[in-house]
Amino acid sequence: MADTEESPQIRKFIEKSVVYPPMDIFEKVNKPSKETAMDVMERCRRLFEKKEHADPVEFFEWFSKVIDNAHPELALVVFGKMAYGNSSEDGIPSDFDFFIFVKGERTGLQESNMGGLMGHREKPRLVQPQTLYYNGGIIDGIRGWKRSCVANTLLIYPSDADKFVYEIIEKGRKLIIDAPFFDGGIGDIITYAAYKIMNANEDKYFKTDEERKVLSKRLIVWEQYCDGMPAPPQEVYKNIRNELRLRLDDNELTSVAMAAMRRIKVKREKRKELAEKFVRKIRNC
Repeated sequence: MADTEESPQIRKFIEKSVVYPPMDIFEKVNKPSKETAMDVMERCRRLFEKKEHADPVEFFEWFSKVIDNAHPELALVVFGKMAYGNSSEDGIPSDFDFFIFVKGERTGLQESNMGGLMGHREKPRLVQPQTLYYNGGIIDGIRGWKRSCVANTLLIYPSDADKFVYEIIEKGRKLIIDAPFFDGGIGDIITYAAYKIMNANEDKYFKTDEERKVLSKRLIVWEQYCDGMPAPPQEVYKNIRNELRLRLDDNELTSVAMAAMRRIKVKREKRKELAEKFVRKIRNC
């Protein structure tokens, strides 16, 4: 690692982060927490070296300040491919995605130094933070995109994060389990992974050249309204599934579903059953 990446704060992040295992449907990261945290920092370095107008020195200086301001009641949780990806197989994530868990009112973040660091002038491009608040024991904000984000492997800093962090994660996972397949459930997570594969032409998740031919079919998916406002997740998922249903036959749908589950690391023994369910429900929705 470069000198900037060896700052006391970065070393603290590596030493004091902890892996939180995924829902049962996903493969676990079979590495110690320290090694996983080191992998996250290495993916960040590669991301900020690769992307145009991105600066790894700027990122690590900024992230060192973030670590200085984090504590058990203002914790960080890294999610997505940054947390569970395999560098050699999955390549470099497109962003650095993480949650900020704030115990107390919204002002708990706004009045802290952390709030300033998350402003557009301070945070580097490619950094995509989301915030979850805990208000008087009532968990708020674990809906839509955020709910899906807590399903897979997470990296939590600090390791002694307040129990409310885990309450939010487990509430989100229970909502996924209790929800219909295509209305907040696992089917939505597979849907979005399938779209990411199709949209980014990620051929590495297909096993054969015959399967990869499906990537020649483009999906027309909108994620925003005409005024630039983001569309609700369920509308986006519905739009994706409508495109998949119209443009792909059953074999192609199965190939895309299987590739999507490889991307998000669904357990091998669960993929066939889920792919069949995915295709069946898309045809009936």
